Amino acid sequence: GTLFDKINKYTKAKKDFLKSIESENPDPRGFIALGIYKYENHENDKAIELLRKGIQLNPDLYEYLPQPMKDIIK
Repeated sequence: GTLFDKINKYTKAKKDFLKSIESENPDPRGFIALGIYKYENHENDKAIELLRKGIQLNPDLYEYLPQPMKDIIK
């Protein structure tokens, strides 16, 4: 796909992640996914906040994080 297609997919995914964490019963995976998105876009402070929130809601998700992300949320 073109770069435009990839940007559109990321934009839609970001909207979906936001929707999942802003609901009445937020999905911890949404926090993790959005945290990874933020990390990959060099927004580390926000990434840390989101990853920690996702882990707080579901500690089992910690084991699925890539090592660099585990390192930044310690």
